Amino acid sequence: RASIGRARRMFVDDRQDQDKILLQAVQNHTPQVIVVDEIGTPDEVKAVRSIASRGVSMIGTAHGTCLSSLMQNGVLIPLLGGIESVTLGDQAARRRAMKGMARSSGEPQKCVLERRGAPSFDILIELLDVGSWIIHMNIAKSVDAKLSRKQARYSTQVD
Repeated sequence: RASIGRARRMFVDDRQDQDKILLQAVQNHTPQVIVVDEIGTPDEVKAVRSIASRGVSMIGTAHGTCLSSLMQNGVLIPLLGGIESVTLGDQAARRRAMKGMARSSGEPQKCVLERRGAPSFDILIELLDVGSWIIHMNIAKSVDAKLSRKQARYSTQVD
């Protein structure tokens, strides 16, 4: 068993126990940072959300082709804060339309999608290819931009 510095590594013998091991790490070892690979089940997402809400920094991986694919993944979307449908009143719909958030017909949109809460992570990195990636420095802003059909701001890196 190898570790870096004073870090501890907790093995997950059975993949189905990853969520329990994550919570156990927080409860028994009071870590500053937890690194988790392949977040993919509802229980793992729930554990990560719980850990993030306790102020423990998280580094994690999840499979998806891009931010948009994660936003469409019913299991992983809570990591991005979740999405909910909101019905706007007439005035709020008109205000949004004036800010350029109307339908292509120019009519105010009364039913919109909004981020439900805070993401579990601050930064998201999309791996495009070997040596090529997109960095979303603020996941909340990137998700909000995509939901309002605006271009998300990000940095790209190509080696």
